[in-house]
Amino acid sequence: MVGHRAAYRLTLDRVRDGSDIARAEGVMLYEVIDACDGWATRQRFQLTLTDRDGTDVETTSDYSTYETKDGRSIRFSLTQTSQGAVSQRVAGDAEVTPQGGTVRYTEPDTKQETLPPGTLLPMLHTIRTLAAARANQRLLVVPLFD
Repeated sequence: MVGHRAAYRLTLDRVRDGSDIARAEGVMLYEVIDACDGWATRQRFQLTLTDRDGTDVETTSDYSTYETKDGRSIRFSLTQTSQGAVSQRVAGDAEVTPQGGTVRYTEPDTKQETLPPGTLLPMLHTIRTLAAARANQRLLVVPLFD
């Protein structure tokens, strides 16, 4: 996997009859950084929806991870806002083994969950998906923690 950065401008192509949404515009930035023993990723997303009355609702999302290149652990943090106020925060870390894994959340509440055997973390899942595509494998079915 090669580190990269991509920026996207989002616009609403068309509106269905009866939709409450009249306009949608936004931007998304996604970057993957090769950080020696791991991959740092960040996705920033901003979207403004305008309803038929002209009222704008702005939402943002900032998601970052650090995943070890051996695919065994990840740290993650997500902050979402609506109209400038934080609407959701999720943070924690996870460790996986062939036998399964554990996710430890620190936000919004401290809790722990078990992952099934064979679970892949996002970057390793992407790498394996690309390898499967190169091998003309049409389907890759594995549990994913994302």
